[in-house]
Amino acid sequence: MSHHENLKVLVFIGDNQSLVDETISYFTENGYPKVQAEGIESQIEHLAQAGQHRIVTDEIIDYEAFKLLESAFPGNVQLVALTHKKEASEKNHENNSFMSHADHHIGLAHDEPLSDQLEEVVETLDFGL
Repeated sequence: MSHHENLKVLVFIGDNQSLVDETISYFTENGYPKVQAEGIESQIEHLAQAGQHRIVTDEIIDYEAFKLLESAFPGNVQLVALTHKKEASEKNHENNSFMSHADHHIGLAHDEPLSDQLEEVVETLDFGL
């Protein structure tokens, strides 16, 4: 695959699938394109060529699939592990080798609106459209 300037692809994972799904929905509802796991590399390539520079993935099944995606777009793919703050600890991630490899570990609070917290994630990861 070719190199794309300023391209960022976020891959969200977590022990709580509904939290991951809500997070992906937040991004798609706010205009971020989402790619599906099947044919993911060609979808990202197509979007990047069309001028999209911020992309989220629907689902990455395992670490091996993530590494293949990362090698296709070196330096452009970030793995983000999501947990609720009560669940967020290194001990939790030790039991899930995929999550232990995440570039970012983000603990979200149960008592704060998810959208507010994800706006902070966008800023932290420099992922604005």
